[in-house]
Amino acid sequence: MVRDEYLQEWSVVRADYQSQGKGQMSNKWLSDPYKNLLCSILLKPNFLNIGSQFMLNMVVSLGIFKSLSQYVDNVKIKWPNDIYVNSKKIGGILIENTCVSKKITSSIVGIGINVNQEKFDNSLRATSIKKETNTNLDLEFFLEDILSHIRAYYNRLCKSDTLNIYQEYEDSLFQIGENKLYKTPDGDVFSGCIKGIDTSGRLKINTDAGSTLTFSNKEVIFIL
Repeated sequence: MVRDEYLQEWSVVRADYQSQGKGQMSNKWLSDPYKNLLCSILLKPNFLNIGSQFMLNMVVSLGIFKSLSQYVDNVKIKWPNDIYVNSKKIGGILIENTCVSKKITSSIVGIGINVNQEKFDNSLRATSIKKETNTNLDLEFFLEDILSHIRAYYNRLCKSDTLNIYQEYEDSLFQIGENKLYKTPDGDVFSGCIKGIDTSGRLKINTDAGSTLTFSNKEVIFIL
């Protein structure tokens, strides 16, 4: 996007194809041309301080979750920024914030959703709306639908409906309450159940050893 101070909030740029798409921590996002929803949304959440930035992640994730749930079953939010359907990745988000005096002045919300693509690299645990339903979706219509759901959650955040947003987010988490294996970047494997997230958006896991561990992004790996 051009410099965001010249653009209105909720300005949207949609791409038909990305040759240099990226995800969290510079991971690549691969997409067939003209098949998927690839867009960036400008938000100006200047009511949020830096410490509450994960709230924006939650409202965007929940908006996508609600929209997708109209088309496919078993949608889940895989912490911190992926969307899964039937234990396969169908989309993800990447939010880049600009902050001034500990306030978030603008956010570029990047969204990628697999919509009409049918073939994926065999090394990827990926799916799409087309693969799940055998139905093609109009991308413009789908974009408007997702925007309406994100806007609804964003408006709730503006009204400080944070407790309910937290609860809905935790209820929608992938593998919450299920005993699963996880791994640290050092290679240590442990078993436990996702309990939820803390107020900073860090993942809380109750281990079989009886302790509760808290992880920031990239500090824990899901063993799928």
